[in-house]
Amino acid sequence: MTTLQHSTDVLIVGGGTIGLSAAYHAARRGLRTILVDQFPNQGSGPNDLGSSRGLERMFRILYAQPERVRLVETAYAMWHELEQHARVDPARPLLVEQDMLFFGNPDVSTFEGNISNIQATMDQLGVPYERLGSPDEIVARYPIFEKAGLYTPDGTAYVGLVQNNGATINVQRAFEVTRELAERTGRYRQILDRVVHIEQHTSGAWTVTLVNGEKIHAGYLILCPGVWLDSVLAPLGLAAYKKDPAWSIWQMTLGFFARGPSGKDAHWPIWYEFGNTNSDANRLFYGFPDVGFSEETRGKFKISADYTYTTWSSPDQIERSPDPRIIADIQAHLRALVKPGVLDIDNPTLQGACMYSMAPDGDIVLGRIPIAPEATQFRTNASILCMASGRGFKYTPLFGRILVDLAVTGSTPYQVDLGDFSTTRAHVFQRVNDK
Repeated sequence: MTTLQHSTDVLIVGGGTIGLSAAYHAARRGLRTILVDQFPNQGSGPNDLGSSRGLERMFRILYAQPERVRLVETAYAMWHELEQHARVDPARPLLVEQDMLFFGNPDVSTFEGNISNIQATMDQLGVPYERLGSPDEIVARYPIFEKAGLYTPDGTAYVGLVQNNGATINVQRAFEVTRELAERTGRYRQILDRVVHIEQHTSGAWTVTLVNGEKIHAGYLILCPGVWLDSVLAPLGLAAYKKDPAWSIWQMTLGFFARGPSGKDAHWPIWYEFGNTNSDANRLFYGFPDVGFSEETRGKFKISADYTYTTWSSPDQIERSPDPRIIADIQAHLRALVKPGVLDIDNPTLQGACMYSMAPDGDIVLGRIPIAPEATQFRTNASILCMASGRGFKYTPLFGRILVDLAVTGSTPYQVDLGDFSTTRAHVFQRVNDK
């Protein structure tokens, strides 16, 4: 029997939102593009098995690193470029702009930064924001909060930063629009199957074998495999870092809380609360006001903990049920943080947990594919985005462009701002035989 062969310019493995963004950018450049994903999409949106599931993601400019501020400002413009190009119905936007509140202990440093450092970066770059310098000022601006809940256990007063270019990203709509625009080029198609082998030839071209035996020959390869990272790294002689500290898959739990009697007309920002003390610096919480993305959650607020009690090393281990311990933490925290009656804290609507792939240092991995762990040489004609840790979604249109740049030309104009995401930094990859 003859093996079915496909030929294309660009092959993308992984059909989450950033993989799809890369497909759009490749096809827009006139390159024949095939995207392979092992799971079917639900309607026009992402499937329920990857990191792109759910209703909304946070867009923010508030970062302590100037490089990331420059990247997200570019991504912000590109989100609106997508809306204009697709002639998006204003009733179903990609972004809903809202005020973004960072608040908490000004002295605590977390993997999301430090409020004082973020403020310094905003000042350095001239990015407009408003500082709320005390619990009184936070409550005056947002009466939903309980003043007594805006102090650390040792009495340190919360401060806040408000930035008006925050936004809630419509996950389902982003997926629909990006795929529609890719398909509109006439150079994009998707194959539903799982990759079992990847081979690079001496010419630099690639051949990918699917579980059904079909082969795809491509000039360029882009990997966006999410939590299925090891299955695509292994043929390249690499593995995600398994030692301590290790790459891991986080179970992320959230709840939707309905407005209470005193919260019917209250204004909510998008908010991110920093840890109270350095001992719980990564015990972080965040929330989204309802912006109408789903009838099921209309009038309810998404609130989540940005930490987990449950991690895995393989997607085969994953349990998608929400973690009741996290829900209990959120409820206890809300009882102290918000005024009584603002939310129905006792009866959240729960959804299945998300899967976030986390590097040992908690940061995104984006760049060319190294020939060995921490090497300074890279494979030609290829790029990778992995371990995006839930923090990559806001960059979707920009990261798609960057992945195509790196695979096709080996460089990108944005390289100066990508240092923190390096694929060759310590404890990201290891040799497949060392895992």
